[in-house]
Amino acid sequence: MKKETKALFSAIGKQENAAVHALLAENPDLVNARASAPPKKDDGQSPLQVAFKTGNFEIAAHLIDLGSDIHYMEQSELNEWRAPILHDALRAAVFNARERKPADRDHFATAITLVRRMLELGADPKDESRNLLRITGVSGSHLRRRATMIPRTATRTRSRLAVVGSGTG
Repeated sequence: MKKETKALFSAIGKQENAAVHALLAENPDLVNARASAPPKKDDGQSPLQVAFKTGNFEIAAHLIDLGSDIHYMEQSELNEWRAPILHDALRAAVFNARERKPADRDHFATAITLVRRMLELGADPKDESRNLLRITGVSGSHLRRRATMIPRTATRTRSRLAVVGSGTG
């Protein structure tokens, strides 16, 4: 199974979606597999996390359809920074909101749609066991200072979120 797991994560990262579909059809248990290093950056992550982190939203949607654990938080001995999948989904949406190409607006809208779907399926942003600020020790004031360092990006992201939230995006 280790060989199939490595192949799955590699295919997700390379956007080889036909291969991902085939691997998951052959072995449905891979939907909640866990990556192991190498590469170090993926250690402890689920296929859904890697799909969001690589912007492979087609596969993210497919994994959710197949019952991927939307409450999972990576489990790694190598990486100190751990995050729940909902965080990765939101991060992917924000990163796509910052892009300037017209095609990226659709990618952003797809990411937001997946975030909404995860929330509808029960992903809980208020779950204290998955609270990033508590887990990492990062303070809210630190995040506010960082946000003021990039006001144009923050303004652009807020405006794009408002458009998508209003249903016109």
